Amino acid sequence: MDVFWDSFPYMIRKFSVTERGFRFIFFRYNCRENQTGQIPNPANVEQFVIIAFDGKDADALARRLAARPDHLQNVGLLKAKGQFTEGGAMLDNAGNMIGSVMIVSFPSRSALDDWLKSDPYVTGKVWERTEIRPYRSAAV
Repeated sequence: MDVFWDSFPYMIRKFSVTERGFRFIFFRYNCRENQTGQIPNPANVEQFVIIAFDGKDADALARRLAARPDHLQNVGLLKAKGQFTEGGAMLDNAGNMIGSVMIVSFPSRSALDDWLKSDPYVTGKVWERTEIRPYRSAAV
């Protein structure tokens, strides 16, 4: 199997079903350079995990719910560009939303910071505090 993959230097970037059958979009990479257990990064982008905590005041949930449709639309644009990996609301023990976690890809930390400045959860003061860490997806 390794011999096959070494001679086939492409990975599936996207897969979809169309009216005419299956559609695959491949990207080229050097397999021998990517046997470290890490997902190849052909676009030279960096991955980040965003951990954001909502405000704790009485109006925090109302701000979140008001900004949520625009935030989800903004994240949907990231997903369409292949920059959104995973994300969702953090919950407390009672099941209430208290923050968010997102795994995203950007060319640089400054590009991520620029995107964050315009996100409705930031402009709408939903997130009181954010932690951003470099992240690397495991190839499993």
